[in-house]
Parts: sequence; structure tokens; C-alpha cells
Amino acid sequence: MDKIAFFSETGTNQKYPRDFPNARTEVAWCLALDAPMCSLTNLPSEHFDLGIVIVPKNNPNIDLNHIRKVCDKVTIMQESYYNYWQDSSIEEQIWYFNFISEMDLIFCHNDVDLKYYNRLTNVRTELLPSLMITDD
Repeated sequence: MDKIAFFSETGTNQKYPRDFPNARTEVAWCLALDAPMCSLTNLPSEHFDLGIVIVPKNNPNIDLNHIRKVCDKVTIMQESYYNYWQDSSIEEQIWYFNFISEMDLIFCHNDVDLKYYNRLTNVRTELLPSLMITDD
């Protein structure tokens, strides 16, 4: 089985408990895949086959080479609506396009987003739909 980790601005390099009270889609996927939510800056000591990056909307500057130090492959989990970054400054739009173009894979939540990202880059694009943990 592949070792998977998520990377986000809220990551603390640990796994969430199954009864985590705010299991939004990225946390739900961590739970479903038994994967930790890792920090974008303070890397974990373990190595992973796949790192799934969630780009922060307010401070999107991510050093992809830094994350590649602990991941064989890196993908992005697209968040928000597919053209969210078009509302940003030109500099951020260019950064975002270059960033996603360097991915090994792009995950999207639905078919509309999948078509958009598939046509935007030459990067393989797959569905990773929204997920809810409904144990209760």
C-alpha cells in the first residue's frame, strides 16, 4: 500500500482521530486514507509515496521542491471553485499556473473542474470527490 500524506497550512504532521469534530473534505480524505495532515513548512521525518498539497488561499507561496524532499510524487487537491485564482493578481495567477503545471497529478472534486484543469495543463487530472465521514 502506498504511503500518502496531505500538506496544508494547518498541518501538524499527525493523523486526525476518527471522531475529529471538523472533518471537512480534506480531513475526511485523511481519515479515509489513514494519512497524516502535514505542514507545508516544517516537514515530517517520514517519507511518502504521494503528497497531496492543499494550496492556502491567503498565503499561496509554497516551495514545491521542499515538499518533494519527503514525497516521491506530488499532487494538488483543487479547492474552491475551479477558476478561483482568476480573481487574484496577475502575479498570483502566473504562480498558480506554474505551480500546478509542475504537479505529477491534479485532483479535482467534480467533472466540471476536471475538464477545466485537464485543458489548462498537460498534467494528468483525476477525480477525488468531496467526502464526508458519517460515522454518527
